[in-house]
Amino acid sequence: MLGADARLPRTRRNSIVVMVAALLAAAAARPAHAVVLPSTGAGPTPMTGTFDLSDDTLLPAYTETTSGGFSPFTFTITTNVYQNSVTNGLDFVYQLNNTGLDVYERMTVSSFSMYGVNADYDALTGNVAPTTVDRSGDGTTVGYDFPGVAGGEDTDLLIVRTNATMVVTGSASVIDGSSANTLTEVPFGAATQVPEPASLGLVAMSLSFLARRRVRSGK
Repeated sequence: MLGADARLPRTRRNSIVVMVAALLAAAAARPAHAVVLPSTGAGPTPMTGTFDLSDDTLLPAYTETTSGGFSPFTFTITTNVYQNSVTNGLDFVYQLNNTGLDVYERMTVSSFSMYGVNADYDALTGNVAPTTVDRSGDGTTVGYDFPGVAGGEDTDLLIVRTNATMVVTGSASVIDGSSANTLTEVPFGAATQVPEPASLGLVAMSLSFLARRRVRSGK
């Protein structure tokens, strides 16, 4: 049994407890039900609508609304870019608005090549929720499918969470049998390195065990 002089100081015990809590919070904050789209591509995958922007800070310089198409096939896409406080990567948020008369069933955005991508949407932030999300075989294009976005309707916020650190101009396409393009914002620059939730959990459990062991030894 350790003597009194070997006890872990209270300040260090408190520091370990705070560290454990922070790691557990970080693991919990990462979306558990997001669709992970590998760089080698993924077919149409259902989503849960569990993403939100509570961990994000808006980067106003990259907010824009662009228009595309030709009458009666017209639309706007509003883009916002956020920095995620948990991952330190950038989240790209798109919302399609149908300003025409056709019904739109698909929207794609590129390029996301070379980046990790988790995709979902923020439910009830628009009129129409997407049904599936996919990624092209070369990892470049992320696409959302819809049951039909009619004239005057907009989609829920479509959130593509990445490990990118910068922004560049890319392109978006809207499809209803024919297709039309417009400009938007996409990832660029070096990727962040973020521990996965499982890794954070293991580290947190190890620190928690160490803290309990040292506290008991110090009694």
